[in-house]
Amino acid sequence: MKIIFLAFFFLLFFFFTTLPSTTAADFVYDEDGDEVFNGVTINYYIVPALRGRGGGLELGKKTKNETCSFYVVQSRNDTSPGLPALLRSPEFVPYLEEGMPFRIRFDEEIPPCVRQPAIWEVVDEFPTSWSVKVSAYENGEAFKLEKSEKYGPYAYKFVYCRPSDNVCGYLGIKNRRLVVRDENPFIVKFRKGHEIHFGGASIV
Repeated sequence: MKIIFLAFFFLLFFFFTTLPSTTAADFVYDEDGDEVFNGVTINYYIVPALRGRGGGLELGKKTKNETCSFYVVQSRNDTSPGLPALLRSPEFVPYLEEGMPFRIRFDEEIPPCVRQPAIWEVVDEFPTSWSVKVSAYENGEAFKLEKSEKYGPYAYKFVYCRPSDNVCGYLGIKNRRLVVRDENPFIVKFRKGHEIHFGGASIV
């Protein structure tokens, strides 16, 4: 009897563990149609899905009143891809998925006055806007991606939810700066940058 019971148990186990999944992950894809890696395998340029209205995302130029600029801005140069960025989610998966929280860090060509790692964070600059800046400190904030139906395949909108009250908004462009706003989200695509040749390091 015991042998029959064990055989029945293993038969059930095999049946349920070999059933096909009913839900497929909605991966995030770069502009070539390849899955976007989670972590330190490849960095990516974040470029506008609609071309001809500015380039990719980068750090702004400092003004006469600043010793250093920490604002994330859109390049004025239509042909510039901006700065490469690393994208990392705390989830232990090889690729980013839609709706998955992740953090962003500019990876190369960082001005010496900016302390590294140059991690994106949202700063409440009341009463004007919530601006996206870079910081050397891990603040626990994360972004998500939502697929956009505009401008062809593999286009996405950034979503930011404030940790304190979970109020959410899209990231958009205002006076070249990347800010949180309810309307006119900045729709982007991801362009492959460079392979990262060191392994196992955390980016944030």
